[in-house]
Amino acid sequence: MSVMSDFEHRLANAIDAFVAASDPDGAHEAFRECLREQPDNPEVLFWLARSYSFNKVDSERAAELLMRALEVDPSRAECKSMLVGVLLDMERPLQELLNLAKQVVSESPDWIIPRQQLATLYDMAGDETAANEEIEAVVCLMKKHRDSGRFGSFSYYEACITGRHVTANAEQEYLNRVEWLRANRAGGPPF
Repeated sequence: MSVMSDFEHRLANAIDAFVAASDPDGAHEAFRECLREQPDNPEVLFWLARSYSFNKVDSERAAELLMRALEVDPSRAECKSMLVGVLLDMERPLQELLNLAKQVVSESPDWIIPRQQLATLYDMAGDETAANEEIEAVVCLMKKHRDSGRFGSFSYYEACITGRHVTANAEQEYLNRVEWLRANRAGGPPF
């Protein structure tokens, strides 16, 4: 069993406070303090970016932090996925977003969130066939996660990435969002 350092402990507490929404302002300050101590730590960069993007407080700063995290560790799929959402909020060109989302999906084909994003972006681009293919891939992955007993951990991870809070009926809420996307193609899903 490894012992967490003081830094790791403070970061973990800040993440818990942020995800639980018990003290998002305190978590933000803790993330900033952690960044001062370890300015190239991609985990800290990710969570501080998440904090800045929460409720679209400062999307530009969030994008800067995510790009910096990717400079340090280009393999961080969660940073790329979150960057897609942040850049979408910033109304960046659709093709740029599609390219980034496709990259994340190709690197992490079994991760649901980037496929959701890609389906939404294809829909925005008017490519209904590609959007439907991604929606079907999401549904298949959801079934795979549920059947393997991993859906609960997926729901927690989705909450970490999106800032949404995990509820007891997270799986049903997610299925409802997918059904909504299938039924209401224009404008993307409500997430």
